[in-house]
This record gives sequence, structure tokens and C-alpha cells, in this order.
Amino acid sequence: MQKPVQWYVYALKDPISGEVRYVGWTCNTEKRLRAHISSGRRHTPRTHRACWIKSLLTRGLKPLMEVLDSGFGDPAPAEIAWIAKMRQAGVCLTNATDGGEGAVGYRFSEEGLYKLSVSHRGYVMPPEQRERISASLRRLPMPPERLAALRESAARARRNITTKSLRKMGESKRGKALSEAHRDGIRKANQNRGTLPEAWRQALCTGARRRCSTPDGLAQARRAMAHARRADWEDRHKDQLCLTLSL
Repeated sequence: MQKPVQWYVYALKDPISGEVRYVGWTCNTEKRLRAHISSGRRHTPRTHRACWIKSLLTRGLKPLMEVLDSGFGDPAPAEIAWIAKMRQAGVCLTNATDGGEGAVGYRFSEEGLYKLSVSHRGYVMPPEQRERISASLRRLPMPPERLAALRESAARARRNITTKSLRKMGESKRGKALSEAHRDGIRKANQNRGTLPEAWRQALCTGARRRCSTPDGLAQARRAMAHARRADWEDRHKDQLCLTLSL
């Protein structure tokens, strides 16, 4: 028997004035707040709520969430009642409807998840869309807590990568020649980087020592060093090699 799912009716409030601007329901308040902020940052869909949240983000602010009601079963009556109550009190809500949409605890079947995966597989985002997203994100200040969460998420993802996965990624990239434009881009990026800070150098050294502490890591490091030495030798003797091959 499936365990009943608890729902929460919440309000999004202006962090400065404390005015309620949106009423909704969710089964996970933290996840829902992150989704609202992400929707405002991407400005999709272009709803009144997303525009309001984006206006806060451009000022370095975020909406506040307050739980108004909770329970089990159908949240629609509670959400509709709270929206009606707010509107009767003269609150300027960004809600486009009177509430009552959605389904509590809905879970996709395995077939549904597979269909969603197939429909998104192979999709390549157009360059103009990528540029619009990049420009939008560059205009928004990144809060320190968000930066810390991204770093922790990236570190957790690196820790969860198995040796087998690392070996597969290495084999998939091994032997692929970089284009001249790609090489120039890497060279210019390294030239503009300058001297690394001491803390960064220590972190890189610590990571290298940790990777070399296992037999697989040590073997990978030796292969990388041999490849670097061979590439350096070929670069220093490329004129002689070209002359030899031309004879």
C-alpha cells in the first residue's frame, strides 16, 4: 500500500516588503523554491510570477517562502481557499489561475520515463539559445551560498565517479586530435591565466597525490607523463621529423 503523501500550501513573499505575491502547493518546499528561482533566472515560461522573481534576482534578492497549510490527500481545496482569501484581502498575486491544478504524489511509470528519455535524446541546443542563456546568467549575480552549493555538488559528482567510468572516459577521448582552433583557444587561455595562486597549486598537488595513491591512478599518471614527454619531444624536433619524412 502506497504511503500517503503530505502536501504544503505555501506563499512566496517579497523579501523587503513581506507582501505575498504567489500562492501554490507542493510536496517538497525546498525543491519547489529552487524550481521557482531557476524559472525566474531562465525567465521561462514568461509568466507574471517568473518576471517578478527575475526582478528580485537582478537586485541580488530571492523570494521568501512561508508555509500556510499542510495535510494529506487532495491539496486543491486548500490552495483554492487560500488564493481566494488573499485576493479578497486585496493582495496583488501573480497567480494566473484560481488554483487546484496538479496531482499529488504522481510518479511516472518506467515506460513513461523511457519515452521522456528517448524524446530528449540527441537534442542539441541551438547556438542562439545557448547565447541567450549565457547572457542572461552573466547579468545575474551569483549568491555565495549558491556558489558553495555548486562546488559541493561538483565535488560530490567527482567522488561518485568509479575507476571503471574514468577508464571508459579516457578511452573514448584517447587518440582524438584537437583542431588547430581548439589548440589556439587552449593556448591563449593558459597564457592569460598567469601564475596560479599558492592555495590553488597546493590543491592541485594534493589531488594529484591522492589520485596516484592507487595502482590505477599511478598507472594513469605514468601514461600521462609518457604522453607529455613524447609530445614535448615531437614539438622540439618537429623540423627534423618533417625533413626526415620528406627525404
